[in-house]
Amino acid sequence: MARLVAGPGLILLCLLGCSGEVPRAQDTPTGAVLIGRVELAKGARLPSYAAADQVRRALIADGERVASLDAECAAAEKAARRPVTLGDRGALGGVVVAASDFTHYRPREPRTHTLRIEGCRLSPPVLSAAAGDRLVIDNADGREHVPSLRPSYRARPLAAGDRVVQRLAAGLEAVLCARDRPCGRADVLTFHHPVHAVTAEDGSFRIEDFPVGEMVRVSAWHPLFKEARAHVWLEPGEQRTVRLVLKPRRRRR
Repeated sequence: MARLVAGPGLILLCLLGCSGEVPRAQDTPTGAVLIGRVELAKGARLPSYAAADQVRRALIADGERVASLDAECAAAEKAARRPVTLGDRGALGGVVVAASDFTHYRPREPRTHTLRIEGCRLSPPVLSAAAGDRLVIDNADGREHVPSLRPSYRARPLAAGDRVVQRLAAGLEAVLCARDRPCGRADVLTFHHPVHAVTAEDGSFRIEDFPVGEMVRVSAWHPLFKEARAHVWLEPGEQRTVRLVLKPRRRRR
């Protein structure tokens, strides 16, 4: 059984299928579509990251110091602590919805995903990808930053206007910057399959080529929330709608 632990105090999420069988890419009947909406539980408050959740220090960080941020960067850092948006009727934008517990899926070509640093903030704050996809981190800011997808031995600055490209492997990683040049945070969740999506600002999502002819687990996920799930069976040509309600995770103190 292959599972992903999303860090201390965060959710345990099945990536390869909770049944233990790795789903296989093959030509399958197409046309099944899953659509839906993710909402915040009634009475719940929108959670946020702590300031310490938004910086990363390399083992060797040459010249790093605690930054005295200008007004723009200070405001961006504060705003980035709440990466999930709250819309009408509790709609949650920026939440990953993914399938698991299925055996076959329709393959797709690798894709390129872009994280952009601008105004001292990474955007979008969450990405869902498939193993083999590429991640581009583009520094469109007017200042140098030091972003990294995972803990590193030595900080490598990314000059204004430059970009770095990395190939993604299955797992959960957070893109963070050095504390002297912060850029907020972006969570990158990479699956072994392409059956996933990220909710729009109105909480909606749409997953094309949804697995057919078997009971599939569908999970709404974000590091700041408890997982919400449903089970769906679709036949070729069918479209189904699901509603998932999330509750914030209680932070460890």
